[in-house]
Amino acid sequence: MYNVDYTPGCEPWYIADRLRVPEYDVRYRGYGWNKVQQVAHASRTHLGIKVHPDAFMLHRPHLASNALEFFWREKEKGGSFFKKITGLYQQQAALLEANAFVPRTDERSQRCRRVLPWWQVPQQQRQQQ
Repeated sequence: MYNVDYTPGCEPWYIADRLRVPEYDVRYRGYGWNKVQQVAHASRTHLGIKVHPDAFMLHRPHLASNALEFFWREKEKGGSFFKKITGLYQQQAALLEANAFVPRTDERSQRCRRVLPWWQVPQQQRQQQ
């Protein structure tokens, strides 16, 4: 494996420890920037980006969500929604630079982390923290 530097705006497919990777900001949900935001945040923490030279992933084509199609239409016409999302990204970048970014979560995400067994920290790992 080898390390790579984070490039703003990159959206790699990745594998990460779900208990260590930062949450994504729900304000991006459905617009395709949630992973970009999460990778940017992870790159500013203790997590690095490593490439495994013998591994690869396949991306299966799929239809764009209605929200993403709306986002691209807004971009084409310079609409207020596009400006809102890009402004949010710029604000987040500044907060990351100042080590002050905290992703916004919602009740659904918080509930999943509380009740789903795969989000629970194993006892052995809790003792090591």
